[in-house]
Amino acid sequence: GADPAWVDPCGRSAMDRAVRKRNRQSGEKREPFDRCIAVLEETGYSEAGRVTVVDAKGNSEPFIPPAHWSDCPRRALEGRFWLQVEEETNPSVLAHFQRVMDRSVGTSGMRGVRTQDRKGEEAPTKLIVARAQRIENVASMR
Repeated sequence: GADPAWVDPCGRSAMDRAVRKRNRQSGEKREPFDRCIAVLEETGYSEAGRVTVVDAKGNSEPFIPPAHWSDCPRRALEGRFWLQVEEETNPSVLAHFQRVMDRSVGTSGMRGVRTQDRKGEEAPTKLIVARAQRIENVASMR
């Protein structure tokens, strides 16, 4: 059988490779990678304790998730390429982002600017926040 502890010359495990490739796909194209992850999970393989980050001095330290991240057992299993995307529906969060957009567009000096792609139309004076997502991604913390 396959060795679940196998790593490639760059130190990436089979789980690393499967999770990373799955996250680059959408819809049905994710299924083969989900099956691979499930097989690794059934063999008892986990990335728990393998994920590290490098500090400013170049020292490797164990990854500790930020306090505002949700507790998720999949993170330990899938390791450094674990990714979780959730729609943010809290009205106060959406209102905060709208205020940020209002302030940044209002002070950017973009009022009255014409662009070629708008074919003579003026640039909008206000951008509306249509939705927000909470993204938790271990790879972005490396």
